[in-house]
Amino acid sequence: PYNPEHIIRRQEINTIGGYSLGINIGVPSYSIIFPMFRYLSFDRYYVYGAEIFERYYRSRWGKDMEIIPIGTFRADRETFNKRNLPRTNDIAVYVGVFVFEPEMVRFIRELAREFTDRKILVQIKSIFSDPKISDLGHLGKEFFYRCSQGLDNVEYTELSVYEMFCKYTYAISDPSSIIVEAIQFGAISFSADVSAYQPSNVFRNYPEINVTSAEA
Repeated sequence: PYNPEHIIRRQEINTIGGYSLGINIGVPSYSIIFPMFRYLSFDRYYVYGAEIFERYYRSRWGKDMEIIPIGTFRADRETFNKRNLPRTNDIAVYVGVFVFEPEMVRFIRELAREFTDRKILVQIKSIFSDPKISDLGHLGKEFFYRCSQGLDNVEYTELSVYEMFCKYTYAISDPSSIIVEAIQFGAISFSADVSAYQPSNVFRNYPEINVTSAEA
């Protein structure tokens, strides 16, 4: 979908009786309208969930394009089979782009103080936690230090997000498809809407999911 040539490719494929399939790679979360998803044309397009796309994108997509909600496509069958296993009552916090956001540090520290009887497990996206992957890989270590200093119940984890969905009852994430993926696996999921510079956030349409503070 990032490559606009797919629109021409569909036309050419259709002329010889072919069928064009596309798959959405995530829920718009940094903002609501993403330019690369504004104009799409496939015969069938698979999405995490149709409601957001029907509301904000449908009017500019191919009129005869079939939209199929399938949920996440990254998890394997074994992980799906674990979604009903018992979990701990701990809180998993997933951090990506908000490693730059001081309010996310404040949010995690407030969580730890509000819920002293639970672990706060912090998982940081690999682009910000692995120097071998990215020049930004050092930021995760610095971020976690600010979150955990002086707090015994804040722990860092390198478990995959899918392992964590099935292990911990609660999931809280900065802008990410993780918010809806966690729901699929039976976690109680929330969007941490704490950034001072994010003017739009699709999860604000769902007040039962969107939280602006640890107190909330």
